[in-house]
Amino acid sequence: MTQEEKYIEIKEFLEDQISYLYKVGGVSKLENIEENDVRDLERVIFEYPELEYYPLENEDGYDVFLRYKSFNTKIDIGNTIKSARNTYINKNYSSCLSKLLLVLKSAAHPKSEVYELTGLTYLNLGDIEKGKDYLRISNYLEGKKDYNKVDIDEIKERVEGNMKQVKKSNYSQYNYESDRQVHIDKLTLPALDEIIDFIQVNHLDIETAGKMLGLTDEQIDFIKLIYAREFYKQGDIDKGNFYLRSVEETSGKTSDVTRLCLEARTNKKFFQYRDNNNPKTLALVKPGKRKK
Repeated sequence: MTQEEKYIEIKEFLEDQISYLYKVGGVSKLENIEENDVRDLERVIFEYPELEYYPLENEDGYDVFLRYKSFNTKIDIGNTIKSARNTYINKNYSSCLSKLLLVLKSAAHPKSEVYELTGLTYLNLGDIEKGKDYLRISNYLEGKKDYNKVDIDEIKERVEGNMKQVKKSNYSQYNYESDRQVHIDKLTLPALDEIIDFIQVNHLDIETAGKMLGLTDEQIDFIKLIYAREFYKQGDIDKGNFYLRSVEETSGKTSDVTRLCLEARTNKKFFQYRDNNNPKTLALVKPGKRKK
């Protein structure tokens, strides 16, 4: 085969890989490639800025991993990773994987932690080979000399331990100031900003998100009332009413929730005149319906 023929063959192969990775995301793997073939691949792959490659040497040559990165997919990388961690903690591994694959498709240069979490997610889904491959890539990006050595138990314990610590830090002992919580006193809830982020990134309704976060029915009602109050503060009466009605129509409300509904309906036109130096950015999401 001439150099020109080899060049054309590699280009055709890379274009096939781009089409494949565009559909499925993540990385593709070329196993046990000889060093000369790796060098030929390197000379051509630079013509494709949408492809990133990782040549990992092994006993039989190289395993080459290719990743497609889209220049048109715009997502909030940080929030999507945070959402992936939340779904991983809740053992929703399929959802976690879909978010991580979206990050791998969208980020210019994903950090090793993204590959590490993707590897653990594949392991939890039962795909051991893919799981180990992603962990190897993570090791490679961290600059570890023995990047093919994967201690699954150590990695899993470290990553999941860090997640639990972050979650505990984010969600423990948070008490609203009375004005920020629509006069909800002596109630400990997860931080409102964290809840808003969790709802919006996961495209959930408030009821479903609250259950996933372990909130009580009363706490979920308070979250809906906080949404109502925030929209009232921003002068959007219709959206405020939307959330207020969702609570008013709920059966089995506690006396505190009933009192706060009445207070919100009575004072909704006055909320926007209160101090509103730090308005919250809220998307209109469904309150959700409670199962009886």
